[in-house]
Amino acid sequence: MYERVIREAQTREDLNAYLNAMSLRKVWHDLFLPVPVKTAWEARFPALREPGATTAAASWTSCTAD
Repeated sequence: MYERVIREAQTREDLNAYLNAMSLRKVWHDLFLPVPVKTAWEARFPALREPGATTAAASWTSCTAD
């Protein structure tokens, strides 16, 4: 589901409604996403590319708040 939401969400509200930050961090490296999409998300949310991403403390809401 996360792959589909990341690829097809139309608004920030869609992302907030269907993605959970902690769950996303746990599955991030297993998701099959186009390289440009994965690169863009990792640039926007550096915690996703870090080895300890599953223990990062930032919440999804705070990541998308600005």
